[in-house]
Amino acid sequence: MAGRVAAGVLVIGLLAAGCSTPTGSTAPASASLDSGASSPTASEPNPSPTIAAPTPYPTQVAGHEATVIPLGGVDAAPIDAIAANGSIWVALHRGDAIVRIDPADGTVQATIPVTAGTGPGWFTVGAGSIWVTNQNSVGISRIDPATNEIVSLGGDSPCGPPAFVDGSAWINACDAPALISYDAATEAEAERIDVPEAITPIAVNGELWGFGESGIYRLDPTSRKMKRIGDCCAGLAGTVRGNELWLPADDGLHVLDVRSGKVKWELPLHGAVTVAFAHGAAWVVAHGNGPSLTQVDLATHKVVGTEPLGLQPIRILVAGGRLWVTDMLLNELTALTP
Repeated sequence: MAGRVAAGVLVIGLLAAGCSTPTGSTAPASASLDSGASSPTASEPNPSPTIAAPTPYPTQVAGHEATVIPLGGVDAAPIDAIAANGSIWVALHRGDAIVRIDPADGTVQATIPVTAGTGPGWFTVGAGSIWVTNQNSVGISRIDPATNEIVSLGGDSPCGPPAFVDGSAWINACDAPALISYDAATEAEAERIDVPEAITPIAVNGELWGFGESGIYRLDPTSRKMKRIGDCCAGLAGTVRGNELWLPADDGLHVLDVRSGKVKWELPLHGAVTVAFAHGAAWVVAHGNGPSLTQVDLATHKVVGTEPLGLQPIRILVAGGRLWVTDMLLNELTALTP
C-alpha cells in the first residue's frame, strides 16, 4: 500500500513509501513513518484489536530513570501521543486503535478500535474532543473523552498533524493540495482553502498557520488565503511556546518569532522530529546521527547533552512532570524522569 510523503520531511527515511507491515511480521529498522494516506482497505469495523494488556517495567533510557509501556507487540506502530483530559492518548498506526493511558501508573484506561485499515496518525485537541487523523484512509476521527466513542469525518486524504483553530479541526489534504476544516458543532466540512503546496496546519496563538516545503504560511482572515510569510521550514510537527514557534526539521531546529515570522535562532540538530519543554529545557527527538534525545537549555540555547534513544522515536510530550516518547519500531511508550 503506497503511503504519501509529507511536504519537506526528510528525517532519515521516516516518511517514505509503504504504510503497513503484514500482520505477524517484524518491521525492519528502516521502516517508514506514514504521514500520508491511501485508500481504505476495509470498511468493516475492527471489533477487537489485538492489543495485549501492557505490563510497565522500570529501566533506564537515555541516561534517565524510565518506565517502559509495551504496546501491542510487533504490529502496533505507535506514532503520535497527546496529553489531554487526564490521560495520554496514543495512536497505534498499524494496530488500528487509540490507547488511553493513565499517566500516573502507565495502565491502559481504554483501547478504542477504529475501522480496519484506518491507520490513526496525528492528534489535536479542541471543543472538548480528541481528534486524530485517519492517515491510511480519509478525513479525521473525533473521540469523546467522556465516553470514548469515536466518529469519522471527511473524505480527503490527510498528511501529517492536524490543528484545531476557531471551532474547527483542520487537516492537510495533501493530494488536493488544500487545507480543510471540520466544524466541531456540525461535524461537517466548513471550509476548503486551496494552497500552492501541501501545508501542515498549526494553531499559533489562536491563528491558523502552516508550514510546507517552500516556507511558513499564515491565514489572511479577509481573503481566507494562506499567505507565505517566511522561508523556514519544512518539518513534521511544530510546537508553540509563548511567542515562539519551534520547528524541528531535517536540517535542524528552528525557532521563529510569531509576531514577525522571522527566525530567531537555529540549532544544527539534523533530523529533528519533535520537541517538548520541561525543567528549563527543550527536549528534542532527532534521528540525524542515530535516534537520540537532546537537551537544550532554554536560557542559553546551548546543548546540555545528547543521549541515544530507542529505534524510531517520534513524539515527545510532557505529562505529570515526565517526558513521554513513542517509538514506532519498539512499539513502546516510554516515560522518562529528567
